[in-house]
Amino acid sequence: MRFPLFTFLVFIISTKLFRRTSTSVSFLLTLTVASICLYLYSTHLHPIIFINYDHQPIRNGTPFDRPGEDPELSSSSSSSLLSIKQPSSSSSDYHQTDQPDGGDQDYNSYELNRIVDRALIDLRSRFASVWIQESRLRCEQSELSINRFRSHFLERVNELKGRNHLNLTSAHRSTGRFHRSRADGKEYLDEKDSRPNSKHRVMVALNLHSSQASLSSISETILNLIRFIGPRNLYVSIYENGSWDHTQEGITILAQILTGLRVKHRIRTVREDTIWEGVDRITQLSIYRNQALKGFEEADQSLNLTELVFINDVNLCSRDVLELIYQKSVQASSATCGTDWRSSDSYLDRFSNRSKAFKKLYDYFSKRRGSDNGNELEKDPSNSVVFYDSWVARSITGKTLRPRLDVLTEFKDGFKTLFSKETGPIGTLLRTRFRSSLPIPVYSCWNGLIVLDARPFKEPYNLRFRSADLKTKECRSSECQLLAKDFWSLGFDRWVLVPSVSVTYSEKLYNSRIVERGSNRALRNYDLGRELIDWKMFERPRRVVCWPDMSTVHLDFEWNQVLESPYNYSLIEKYPLGGLVSLF
Repeated sequence: MRFPLFTFLVFIISTKLFRRTSTSVSFLLTLTVASICLYLYSTHLHPIIFINYDHQPIRNGTPFDRPGEDPELSSSSSSSLLSIKQPSSSSSDYHQTDQPDGGDQDYNSYELNRIVDRALIDLRSRFASVWIQESRLRCEQSELSINRFRSHFLERVNELKGRNHLNLTSAHRSTGRFHRSRADGKEYLDEKDSRPNSKHRVMVALNLHSSQASLSSISETILNLIRFIGPRNLYVSIYENGSWDHTQEGITILAQILTGLRVKHRIRTVREDTIWEGVDRITQLSIYRNQALKGFEEADQSLNLTELVFINDVNLCSRDVLELIYQKSVQASSATCGTDWRSSDSYLDRFSNRSKAFKKLYDYFSKRRGSDNGNELEKDPSNSVVFYDSWVARSITGKTLRPRLDVLTEFKDGFKTLFSKETGPIGTLLRTRFRSSLPIPVYSCWNGLIVLDARPFKEPYNLRFRSADLKTKECRSSECQLLAKDFWSLGFDRWVLVPSVSVTYSEKLYNSRIVERGSNRALRNYDLGRELIDWKMFERPRRVVCWPDMSTVHLDFEWNQVLESPYNYSLIEKYPLGGLVSLF
Protein backbone atom coordinates (compact mmCIF):
# COMPACT_ATOMS: atom_id res chain seq x y z
CA MET A 1 0.00 0.00 0.00
CA ARG A 2 2.83 2.39 0.75
CA PHE A 3 4.46 2.13 -2.70
CA PRO A 4 1.31 2.95 -4.78
CA LEU A 5 0.44 5.84 -2.45
CA PHE A 6 3.98 7.22 -2.69
CA THR A 7 3.94 6.87 -6.50
CA PHE A 8 0.57 8.60 -6.75
CA LEU A 9 1.80 11.57 -4.69
CA VAL A 10 4.95 11.93 -6.79
CA PHE A 11 2.84 11.70 -9.95
CA ILE A 12 0.52 14.51 -8.83
CA ILE A 13 3.44 16.76 -7.84
CA SER A 14 5.25 16.09 -11.11
CA THR A 15 2.12 16.88 -13.09
CA LYS A 16 1.94 20.30 -11.45
CA LEU A 17 5.61 20.94 -12.19
CA PHE A 18 5.35 20.04 -15.88
CA ARG A 19 1.88 21.44 -16.60
CA ARG A 20 3.24 24.03 -19.08
CA THR A 21 4.75 21.41 -21.41
CA SER A 22 2.84 19.35 -23.93
CA THR A 23 0.67 16.54 -22.65
CA SER A 24 2.84 13.71 -23.98
CA VAL A 25 6.12 15.26 -22.81
CA SER A 26 4.60 16.11 -19.43
CA PHE A 27 3.40 12.55 -19.02
CA LEU A 28 6.81 11.09 -19.90
CA LEU A 29 8.66 13.48 -17.57
CA THR A 30 6.21 12.80 -14.78
CA LEU A 31 6.51 9.05 -15.25
CA THR A 32 10.31 9.29 -15.31
CA VAL A 33 10.48 11.37 -12.13
CA ALA A 34 7.99 9.10 -10.38
CA SER A 35 9.97 6.00 -11.37
CA ILE A 36 13.27 7.47 -10.16
CA CYS A 37 11.72 8.57 -6.87
CA LEU A 38 10.06 5.20 -6.41
CA TYR A 39 13.35 3.43 -7.06
CA LEU A 40 15.27 5.63 -4.62
CA TYR A 41 12.57 5.23 -1.99
CA SER A 42 12.29 1.46 -2.29
CA THR A 43 16.04 0.82 -2.33
CA HIS A 44 17.32 3.44 0.12
CA LEU A 45 14.65 5.23 2.16
CA HIS A 46 12.09 2.49 2.80
CA PRO A 47 14.56 0.02 4.40
CA ILE A 48 15.76 2.56 6.95
CA ILE A 49 12.23 3.64 7.94
CA PHE A 50 10.51 0.27 8.16
CA ILE A 51 12.38 -2.52 9.91
CA ASN A 52 12.79 -5.60 7.76
CA TYR A 53 14.91 -8.26 9.39
CA ASP A 54 15.06 -10.19 6.12
CA HIS A 55 17.22 -7.42 4.65
CA GLN A 56 19.69 -7.53 7.53
CA PRO A 57 23.03 -9.26 6.89
CA ILE A 58 23.18 -12.80 8.24
CA ARG A 59 25.37 -12.88 11.34
CA ASN A 60 25.90 -16.53 12.14
CA GLY A 61 29.61 -16.45 12.91
CA THR A 62 30.96 -18.27 15.95
CA PRO A 63 30.94 -16.00 19.02
CA PHE A 64 34.10 -15.50 21.01
CA ASP A 65 33.91 -17.47 24.27
CA ARG A 66 37.01 -17.90 26.42
CA PRO A 67 36.98 -18.73 30.14
CA GLY A 68 40.04 -16.56 30.77
CA GLU A 69 42.88 -16.83 33.25
CA ASP A 70 43.20 -15.94 36.90
CA PRO A 71 45.56 -12.93 36.87
CA GLU A 72 46.72 -13.66 40.42
CA LEU A 73 48.07 -17.05 39.34
CA SER A 74 49.75 -15.75 36.21
CA SER A 75 51.10 -12.57 37.79
CA SER A 76 54.80 -12.56 38.60
CA SER A 77 54.57 -9.46 40.76
CA SER A 78 54.78 -10.02 44.47
CA SER A 79 52.39 -8.36 46.85
CA SER A 80 51.92 -8.30 50.55
CA LEU A 81 48.55 -9.78 51.41
CA LEU A 82 46.25 -7.59 53.38
CA SER A 83 44.27 -8.89 56.29
CA ILE A 84 41.16 -8.22 58.24
CA LYS A 85 43.04 -7.36 61.36
CA GLN A 86 43.37 -4.18 63.37
CA PRO A 87 46.62 -2.51 62.21
CA SER A 88 48.92 -1.39 64.97
CA SER A 89 48.94 2.34 65.62
CA SER A 90 52.68 2.51 65.02
CA SER A 91 52.64 0.95 61.58
CA SER A 92 50.97 1.76 58.30
CA ASP A 93 51.57 -1.71 56.88
CA TYR A 94 49.09 -4.55 56.52
CA HIS A 95 49.72 -7.57 58.67
CA GLN A 96 49.24 -11.16 57.67
CA THR A 97 47.04 -13.32 59.81
CA ASP A 98 45.77 -16.86 59.87
CA GLN A 99 42.35 -15.67 60.93
CA PRO A 100 39.62 -17.81 59.30
CA ASP A 101 37.29 -16.38 56.67
CA GLY A 102 34.44 -14.38 58.03
CA GLY A 103 36.35 -13.18 61.06
CA ASP A 104 35.44 -9.59 60.28
CA GLN A 105 32.30 -10.13 62.34
CA ASP A 106 34.47 -9.43 65.42
CA TYR A 107 35.60 -6.04 64.12
CA ASN A 108 33.67 -2.84 64.36
CA SER A 109 33.22 -0.13 61.75
CA TYR A 110 36.11 1.90 63.10
CA GLU A 111 38.53 -0.98 62.55
CA LEU A 112 37.14 -1.83 59.13
CA ASN A 113 37.36 1.81 58.08
CA ARG A 114 41.03 1.96 59.04
CA ILE A 115 41.71 -1.21 57.07
CA VAL A 116 39.90 0.13 54.00
CA ASP A 117 41.77 3.43 54.30
CA ARG A 118 45.07 1.57 54.19
CA ALA A 119 43.87 -0.62 51.32
CA LEU A 120 43.01 2.50 49.33
CA ILE A 121 46.46 3.94 49.95
CA ASP A 122 48.00 0.69 48.74
CA LEU A 123 45.69 0.60 45.70
CA ARG A 124 46.54 4.14 44.61
CA SER A 125 50.25 3.61 45.07
CA ARG A 126 50.31 0.41 43.06
CA PHE A 127 48.00 1.77 40.38
CA ALA A 128 50.45 4.63 39.88
CA SER A 129 53.18 2.06 39.20
CA VAL A 130 51.23 0.85 36.15
CA TRP A 131 50.27 4.36 34.99
CA ILE A 132 46.69 4.27 36.25
CA GLN A 133 45.76 7.66 37.66
CA GLU A 134 44.12 8.07 41.03
CA SER A 135 40.42 8.87 40.94
CA ARG A 136 39.72 12.58 41.29
CA LEU A 137 36.00 12.25 41.94
CA ARG A 138 34.54 14.18 44.83
CA CYS A 139 32.52 11.58 46.68
CA GLU A 140 31.14 13.60 49.56
CA GLN A 141 27.91 12.26 50.97
CA SER A 142 24.91 14.31 51.96
CA GLU A 143 23.75 14.38 55.57
CA LEU A 144 20.64 12.43 54.60
CA SER A 145 22.65 9.75 52.79
CA ILE A 146 25.08 9.31 55.66
CA ASN A 147 22.31 8.90 58.20
CA ARG A 148 20.24 6.49 56.12
CA PHE A 149 23.29 4.36 55.33
CA ARG A 150 24.24 4.14 58.99
CA SER A 151 20.72 3.16 59.99
CA HIS A 152 20.22 0.65 57.19
CA PHE A 153 23.56 -1.10 56.77
CA LEU A 154 25.01 -1.14 60.31
CA GLU A 155 24.12 -2.92 63.54
CA ARG A 156 25.27 -2.66 67.14
CA VAL A 157 28.34 -4.57 68.28
CA ASN A 158 27.53 -6.79 71.27
CA GLU A 159 30.86 -6.40 73.00
CA LEU A 160 32.73 -3.13 72.60
CA LYS A 161 36.48 -2.92 72.54
CA GLY A 162 36.58 -0.31 75.30
CA ARG A 163 38.68 2.17 73.34
CA ASN A 164 38.22 5.91 73.64
CA HIS A 165 36.05 7.53 70.98
CA LEU A 166 37.82 9.67 68.40
CA ASN A 167 36.70 12.94 66.91
CA LEU A 168 36.10 12.13 63.26
CA THR A 169 37.17 14.65 60.64
CA SER A 170 35.52 15.85 57.46
CA ALA A 171 37.72 13.41 55.54
CA HIS A 172 35.30 10.67 56.47
CA ARG A 173 32.71 12.28 54.23
CA SER A 174 34.82 11.77 51.12
CA THR A 175 35.81 8.20 51.98
CA GLY A 176 32.30 7.16 52.86
CA ARG A 177 32.90 6.96 56.62
CA PHE A 178 30.14 8.53 58.66
CA HIS A 179 30.48 11.33 61.18
CA ARG A 180 28.68 12.02 64.45
CA SER A 181 26.24 14.75 63.46
CA ARG A 182 22.88 14.83 65.19
CA ALA A 183 21.35 17.36 62.82
CA ASP A 184 18.11 15.42 62.47
CA GLY A 185 17.73 14.89 66.21
CA LYS A 186 18.17 11.11 65.96
CA GLU A 187 20.71 8.97 67.75
CA TYR A 188 23.02 6.86 65.62
CA LEU A 189 25.60 4.24 66.46
CA ASP A 190 29.17 5.42 66.78
CA GLU A 191 31.83 3.83 64.56
CA LYS A 192 33.15 1.76 67.45
CA ASP A 193 29.67 0.68 68.51
CA SER A 194 28.65 -0.63 65.09
CA ARG A 195 29.54 -3.05 62.35
CA PRO A 196 28.05 -4.07 58.97
CA ASN A 197 24.99 -6.25 59.33
CA SER A 198 24.24 -9.22 57.09
CA LYS A 199 21.01 -7.85 55.68
CA HIS A 200 22.58 -7.40 52.24
CA ARG A 201 24.85 -10.04 50.72
CA VAL A 202 26.06 -8.62 47.46
CA MET A 203 27.82 -9.84 44.33
CA VAL A 204 29.43 -7.10 42.23
CA ALA A 205 29.90 -8.10 38.57
CA LEU A 206 31.81 -6.22 35.89
CA ASN A 207 32.72 -6.60 32.23
CA LEU A 208 35.81 -4.58 31.37
CA HIS A 209 37.56 -3.79 28.11
CA SER A 210 40.23 -1.09 27.95
CA SER A 211 38.66 0.56 31.00
CA GLN A 212 41.76 2.17 32.48
CA ALA A 213 40.13 5.62 32.59
CA SER A 214 37.39 4.52 35.00
CA LEU A 215 39.18 1.66 36.77
CA SER A 216 40.32 3.80 39.71
CA SER A 217 36.83 4.99 40.62
CA ILE A 218 35.40 1.50 40.14
CA SER A 219 38.09 -0.11 42.31
CA GLU A 220 37.75 2.50 45.04
CA THR A 221 33.99 2.06 44.96
CA ILE A 222 34.34 -1.68 45.52
CA LEU A 223 36.73 -1.20 48.44
CA ASN A 224 34.56 1.50 50.01
CA LEU A 225 31.56 -0.82 49.92
CA ILE A 226 33.31 -2.88 52.59
CA ARG A 227 32.65 -0.10 55.09
CA PHE A 228 28.90 -0.76 55.01
CA ILE A 229 28.52 -4.21 53.44
CA GLY A 230 31.43 -5.92 55.18
CA PRO A 231 34.07 -8.13 53.52
CA ARG A 232 32.31 -11.38 54.31
CA ASN A 233 29.07 -10.17 52.67
CA LEU A 234 30.73 -9.11 49.41
CA TYR A 235 31.74 -11.10 46.32
CA VAL A 236 33.44 -9.55 43.28
CA SER A 237 33.40 -11.06 39.78
CA ILE A 238 35.23 -9.44 36.85
CA TYR A 239 35.59 -10.63 33.26
CA GLU A 240 38.02 -8.64 31.12
CA ASN A 241 39.08 -9.27 27.55
CA GLY A 242 41.23 -7.74 24.85
CA SER A 243 42.30 -4.58 26.65
CA TRP A 244 45.01 -2.58 24.91
CA ASP A 245 45.74 -0.35 27.92
CA HIS A 246 46.69 -1.15 31.55
CA THR A 247 43.32 -2.58 32.58
CA GLN A 248 44.70 -6.10 33.07
CA GLU A 249 47.49 -4.89 35.33
CA GLY A 250 45.00 -2.82 37.29
CA ILE A 251 42.54 -5.62 37.99
CA THR A 252 45.44 -7.89 38.92
CA ILE A 253 46.35 -5.40 41.63
CA LEU A 254 42.71 -5.19 42.71
CA ALA A 255 42.50 -8.99 42.88
CA GLN A 256 45.55 -9.16 45.13
CA ILE A 257 44.13 -6.53 47.47
CA LEU A 258 40.78 -8.34 47.62
CA THR A 259 42.60 -11.55 48.49
CA GLY A 260 44.34 -9.84 51.37
CA LEU A 261 41.06 -8.34 52.56
CA ARG A 262 39.51 -11.82 52.44
CA VAL A 263 36.84 -10.65 50.03
CA LYS A 264 35.83 -13.63 47.91
CA HIS A 265 36.22 -12.98 44.20
CA ARG A 266 36.54 -14.49 40.75
CA ILE A 267 38.53 -12.41 38.27
CA ARG A 268 39.38 -13.62 34.77
CA THR A 269 41.32 -11.95 31.96
CA VAL A 270 41.55 -12.83 28.26
CA ARG A 271 44.29 -11.35 26.08
CA GLU A 272 42.61 -12.01 22.73
CA ASP A 273 40.40 -9.25 21.38
CA THR A 274 36.94 -9.89 19.97
CA ILE A 275 36.50 -10.49 16.25
CA TRP A 276 33.11 -8.95 15.53
CA GLU A 277 32.93 -9.69 11.81
CA GLY A 278 29.97 -11.95 11.07
CA VAL A 279 29.12 -12.36 14.77
CA ASP A 280 25.78 -11.37 16.23
CA ARG A 281 26.57 -8.49 18.57
CA ILE A 282 23.93 -9.23 21.22
CA THR A 283 24.85 -12.90 21.34
CA GLN A 284 28.48 -11.95 21.91
CA LEU A 285 27.65 -9.41 24.61
CA SER A 286 25.41 -11.95 26.34
CA ILE A 287 28.32 -14.39 26.48
CA TYR A 288 30.52 -11.74 28.08
CA ARG A 289 27.84 -10.84 30.63
CA ASN A 290 27.37 -14.50 31.50
CA GLN A 291 31.12 -14.95 31.91
CA ALA A 292 30.95 -12.28 34.60
CA LEU A 293 28.21 -14.39 36.21
CA LYS A 294 30.29 -17.57 36.27
CA GLY A 295 31.01 -17.04 39.93
CA PHE A 296 27.36 -16.63 40.88
CA GLU A 297 26.83 -20.20 42.10
CA GLU A 298 29.98 -20.09 44.22
CA ALA A 299 29.00 -16.71 45.64
CA ASP A 300 25.46 -17.82 46.38
CA GLN A 301 26.58 -21.00 48.12
CA SER A 302 28.93 -18.98 50.28
CA LEU A 303 26.82 -15.89 50.96
CA ASN A 304 23.21 -16.72 50.02
CA LEU A 305 23.12 -13.63 47.81
CA THR A 306 20.40 -11.02 48.08
CA GLU A 307 21.59 -8.55 45.41
CA LEU A 308 23.54 -8.64 42.17
CA VAL A 309 25.23 -5.36 41.20
CA PHE A 310 26.38 -4.80 37.62
CA ILE A 311 28.75 -1.92 36.93
CA ASN A 312 29.73 -0.72 33.46
CA ASP A 313 32.93 1.19 32.72
CA VAL A 314 31.56 4.34 34.35
CA ASN A 315 32.77 6.84 36.91
CA LEU A 316 30.94 6.42 40.21
CA CYS A 317 31.24 6.47 44.00
CA SER A 318 30.24 3.93 46.63
CA ARG A 319 27.32 6.16 47.64
CA ASP A 320 25.76 5.47 44.22
CA VAL A 321 25.76 1.72 44.80
CA LEU A 322 24.63 2.03 48.42
CA GLU A 323 21.76 4.32 47.46
CA LEU A 324 20.50 1.83 44.87
CA ILE A 325 20.74 -1.06 47.34
CA TYR A 326 18.91 1.04 49.92
CA GLN A 327 16.16 2.04 47.48
CA LYS A 328 15.71 -1.56 46.33
CA SER A 329 15.08 -2.49 49.94
CA VAL A 330 12.70 0.30 50.94
CA GLN A 331 10.78 0.22 47.63
CA ALA A 332 10.56 -3.60 47.76
CA SER A 333 11.64 -3.57 44.13
CA SER A 334 13.17 -6.13 41.79
CA ALA A 335 15.79 -3.80 40.35
CA THR A 336 17.05 -0.26 40.83
CA CYS A 337 19.20 1.82 38.54
CA GLY A 338 20.44 5.38 38.31
CA THR A 339 20.99 7.52 35.23
CA ASP A 340 24.09 7.72 33.04
CA TRP A 341 25.24 10.83 31.20
CA ARG A 342 27.63 11.88 28.48
CA SER A 343 28.69 15.32 27.28
CA SER A 344 26.64 16.79 24.48
CA ASP A 345 28.16 16.45 21.04
CA SER A 346 26.64 18.85 18.54
CA TYR A 347 27.36 18.82 14.83
CA LEU A 348 29.76 21.73 15.37
CA ASP A 349 31.56 19.63 17.98
CA ARG A 350 31.95 16.77 15.54
CA PHE A 351 33.23 19.06 12.79
CA SER A 352 35.66 20.75 15.18
CA ASN A 353 37.11 17.35 16.09
CA ARG A 354 37.94 16.78 12.43
CA SER A 355 39.33 20.22 11.62
CA LYS A 356 42.16 21.50 13.83
CA ALA A 357 41.83 25.05 12.54
CA PHE A 358 38.10 25.13 13.16
CA LYS A 359 38.59 23.50 16.55
CA LYS A 360 40.83 26.32 17.78
CA LEU A 361 38.38 28.93 16.55
CA TYR A 362 35.40 27.05 17.95
CA ASP A 363 37.04 26.52 21.35
CA TYR A 364 37.95 30.17 21.58
CA PHE A 365 34.43 31.46 21.00
CA SER A 366 32.35 28.75 22.66
CA LYS A 367 34.72 27.95 25.58
CA ARG A 368 33.37 24.44 25.69
CA ARG A 369 36.56 22.82 26.93
CA GLY A 370 36.15 23.87 30.55
CA SER A 371 38.81 24.43 33.17
CA ASP A 372 40.47 22.30 35.80
CA ASN A 373 37.98 23.17 38.51
CA GLY A 374 36.02 19.96 38.01
CA ASN A 375 33.49 21.37 35.57
CA GLU A 376 33.87 19.78 32.18
CA LEU A 377 31.80 22.44 30.45
CA GLU A 378 31.90 26.12 31.27
CA LYS A 379 29.00 27.24 29.14
CA ASP A 380 25.44 27.34 30.44
CA PRO A 381 24.96 23.74 31.59
CA SER A 382 21.28 23.65 30.66
CA ASN A 383 22.10 21.83 27.42
CA SER A 384 25.46 20.23 28.08
CA VAL A 385 24.66 16.58 28.85
CA VAL A 386 22.69 13.83 27.15
CA PHE A 387 21.10 10.77 28.74
CA TYR A 388 23.16 7.87 27.42
CA ASP A 389 21.37 4.54 27.74
CA SER A 390 18.17 5.26 25.82
CA TRP A 391 18.59 1.94 24.04
CA VAL A 392 17.67 -0.07 27.15
CA ALA A 393 15.61 2.28 29.33
CA ARG A 394 11.81 2.26 28.96
CA SER A 395 9.29 4.12 31.06
CA ILE A 396 6.45 2.41 32.88
CA THR A 397 4.30 3.18 29.82
CA GLY A 398 6.74 1.34 27.54
CA LYS A 399 8.20 4.42 25.84
CA THR A 400 11.82 5.47 25.52
CA LEU A 401 12.85 8.03 28.13
CA ARG A 402 13.86 10.54 25.48
CA PRO A 403 12.99 10.76 21.76
CA ARG A 404 15.11 8.40 19.72
CA LEU A 405 15.11 10.59 16.63
CA ASP A 406 15.68 14.21 17.60
CA VAL A 407 18.24 16.29 15.71
CA LEU A 408 18.17 18.85 18.53
CA THR A 409 18.99 16.37 21.30
CA GLU A 410 22.52 17.68 21.69
CA PHE A 411 21.25 21.23 22.25
CA LYS A 412 18.45 20.53 24.73
CA ASP A 413 18.44 20.32 28.51
CA GLY A 414 19.33 16.67 29.02
CA PHE A 415 17.41 16.38 32.28
CA LYS A 416 14.24 18.11 31.06
CA THR A 417 14.18 15.91 27.96
CA LEU A 418 13.55 12.75 29.98
CA PHE A 419 9.88 11.72 30.22
CA SER A 420 8.96 14.74 28.05
CA LYS A 421 6.91 12.55 25.68
CA GLU A 422 4.77 11.05 28.45
CA THR A 423 1.16 12.21 28.33
CA GLY A 424 -1.76 12.46 30.71
CA PRO A 425 -1.72 12.43 34.51
CA ILE A 426 0.87 9.63 34.61
CA GLY A 427 3.21 11.65 32.41
CA THR A 428 2.87 14.67 34.68
CA LEU A 429 3.51 12.49 37.74
CA LEU A 430 6.62 10.91 36.20
CA ARG A 431 8.10 14.28 35.23
CA THR A 432 7.33 15.75 38.65
CA ARG A 433 8.97 12.87 40.50
CA PHE A 434 12.01 12.90 38.23
CA ARG A 435 12.59 16.64 38.61
CA SER A 436 12.18 16.25 42.38
CA SER A 437 14.82 13.46 42.35
CA LEU A 438 12.24 10.97 43.65
CA PRO A 439 12.37 7.29 42.63
CA ILE A 440 10.32 6.48 39.53
CA PRO A 441 8.81 3.18 38.34
CA VAL A 442 10.08 2.06 34.93
CA TYR A 443 9.76 -0.99 32.73
CA SER A 444 13.47 -1.44 32.13
CA CYS A 445 16.81 0.28 32.64
CA TRP A 446 20.53 -0.36 32.94
CA ASN A 447 22.17 3.05 32.77
CA GLY A 448 25.72 2.04 33.63
CA LEU A 449 24.86 0.80 37.13
CA ILE A 450 22.07 -1.50 38.29
CA VAL A 451 21.17 -3.46 41.42
CA LEU A 452 19.18 -6.62 40.69
CA ASP A 453 17.31 -9.03 42.91
CA ALA A 454 19.43 -12.18 43.07
CA ARG A 455 16.51 -14.63 43.18
CA PRO A 456 15.82 -14.89 39.40
CA PHE A 457 19.42 -16.03 38.90
CA LYS A 458 18.99 -18.91 41.36
CA GLU A 459 17.10 -22.18 41.15
CA PRO A 460 14.65 -22.90 39.65
CA TYR A 461 14.88 -20.00 37.17
CA ASN A 462 18.65 -19.77 36.61
CA LEU A 463 18.13 -16.66 34.53
CA ARG A 464 21.02 -15.50 32.36
CA PHE A 465 21.64 -12.94 29.64
CA ARG A 466 20.49 -13.90 26.15
CA SER A 467 19.85 -12.64 22.66
CA ALA A 468 16.45 -12.41 20.97
CA ASP A 469 14.53 -15.50 19.92
CA LEU A 470 14.36 -15.00 16.15
CA LYS A 471 12.01 -17.97 15.72
CA THR A 472 9.27 -16.02 17.48
CA LYS A 473 10.34 -12.78 15.74
CA GLU A 474 11.27 -11.25 19.07
CA CYS A 475 12.69 -7.75 18.93
CA ARG A 476 16.48 -7.82 18.63
CA SER A 477 16.87 -5.76 21.77
CA SER A 478 19.86 -5.33 24.02
CA GLU A 479 20.67 -8.26 26.27
CA CYS A 480 20.05 -5.90 29.18
CA GLN A 481 16.50 -5.08 28.12
CA LEU A 482 15.78 -8.73 27.39
CA LEU A 483 16.83 -9.45 30.98
CA ALA A 484 14.21 -6.95 32.18
CA LYS A 485 11.65 -8.66 29.96
CA ASP A 486 12.47 -12.00 31.56
CA PHE A 487 12.28 -10.46 35.04
CA TRP A 488 8.77 -9.18 34.31
CA SER A 489 7.74 -12.56 32.94
CA LEU A 490 8.75 -14.23 36.21
CA GLY A 491 6.84 -11.71 38.32
CA PHE A 492 9.84 -9.57 39.30
CA ASP A 493 8.27 -6.47 37.85
CA ARG A 494 9.09 -3.62 40.20
CA TRP A 495 11.82 -1.72 38.40
CA VAL A 496 12.85 1.65 39.82
CA LEU A 497 14.93 4.51 38.44
CA VAL A 498 16.65 6.63 41.12
CA PRO A 499 17.39 10.12 39.69
CA SER A 500 19.76 11.12 42.51
CA VAL A 501 22.19 8.43 41.34
CA SER A 502 24.02 9.74 38.28
CA VAL A 503 27.10 8.10 36.78
CA THR A 504 29.11 9.43 33.86
CA TYR A 505 31.51 8.32 31.15
CA SER A 506 34.08 11.00 31.92
CA GLU A 507 35.65 11.85 35.25
CA LYS A 508 35.19 15.61 35.05
CA LEU A 509 31.56 15.34 34.08
CA TYR A 510 30.72 13.39 37.26
CA ASN A 511 31.22 16.48 39.45
CA SER A 512 30.10 19.03 36.87
CA ARG A 513 27.46 21.58 37.79
CA ILE A 514 24.84 20.20 35.43
CA VAL A 515 25.02 16.66 36.82
CA GLU A 516 25.23 17.79 40.44
CA ARG A 517 22.30 20.14 40.01
CA GLY A 518 20.18 18.05 37.66
CA SER A 519 20.36 14.89 39.74
CA ASN A 520 20.22 16.70 43.10
CA ARG A 521 22.86 14.28 44.31
CA ALA A 522 23.11 16.26 47.55
CA LEU A 523 19.37 15.63 48.16
CA ARG A 524 18.66 19.29 48.93
CA ASN A 525 15.01 19.93 49.87
CA TYR A 526 14.37 16.23 49.37
CA ASP A 527 10.79 15.24 50.17
CA LEU A 528 11.11 12.10 52.30
CA GLY A 529 7.35 11.92 52.66
CA ARG A 530 6.93 11.25 48.93
CA GLU A 531 9.92 8.96 48.46
CA LEU A 532 8.00 5.69 48.53
CA ILE A 533 6.31 4.79 45.23
CA ASP A 534 2.57 4.17 45.35
CA TRP A 535 2.47 1.23 42.98
CA LYS A 536 -1.33 1.28 42.81
CA MET A 537 -1.14 4.49 40.77
CA PHE A 538 0.66 2.78 37.90
CA GLU A 539 -0.40 0.14 35.39
CA ARG A 540 1.63 -2.43 33.54
CA PRO A 541 2.68 -1.40 30.03
CA ARG A 542 0.60 -3.10 27.35
CA ARG A 543 3.26 -2.64 24.68
CA VAL A 544 6.92 -1.67 24.77
CA VAL A 545 8.91 0.21 22.13
CA CYS A 546 11.23 -2.10 20.21
CA TRP A 547 14.68 -0.66 19.60
CA PRO A 548 16.52 -3.39 17.72
CA ASP A 549 20.24 -3.77 17.24
CA MET A 550 20.52 -2.86 13.58
CA SER A 551 23.58 -3.31 11.41
CA THR A 552 22.29 -0.59 9.09
CA VAL A 553 20.99 2.96 9.58
CA HIS A 554 17.41 3.16 10.83
CA LEU A 555 15.20 6.24 11.17
CA ASP A 556 12.82 5.73 14.06
CA PHE A 557 9.87 8.06 13.58
CA GLU A 558 7.48 8.14 16.51
CA TRP A 559 4.51 7.33 14.26
CA ASN A 560 6.30 4.26 12.98
CA GLN A 561 7.77 2.78 16.15
CA VAL A 562 7.65 -0.99 16.38
CA LEU A 563 5.91 -2.17 19.54
CA GLU A 564 6.12 -5.56 21.18
CA SER A 565 4.79 -7.44 24.18
CA PRO A 566 6.49 -6.71 27.52
CA TYR A 567 6.61 -10.42 28.34
CA ASN A 568 8.54 -13.54 27.38
CA TYR A 569 5.69 -16.01 27.07
CA SER A 570 7.97 -19.02 26.93
CA LEU A 571 9.05 -18.23 30.49
CA ILE A 572 5.46 -17.72 31.61
CA GLU A 573 4.55 -21.13 30.19
CA LYS A 574 7.56 -22.73 31.87
CA TYR A 575 7.01 -21.05 35.24
CA PRO A 576 3.29 -20.20 35.35
CA LEU A 577 3.29 -19.41 39.05
CA GLY A 578 6.33 -17.21 38.71
CA GLY A 579 4.71 -15.30 35.89
CA LEU A 580 1.48 -14.77 37.83
CA VAL A 581 2.85 -13.83 41.23
CA SER A 582 3.47 -10.17 40.53
CA LEU A 583 4.81 -7.54 42.88
CA PHE A 584 2.50 -4.93 41.34
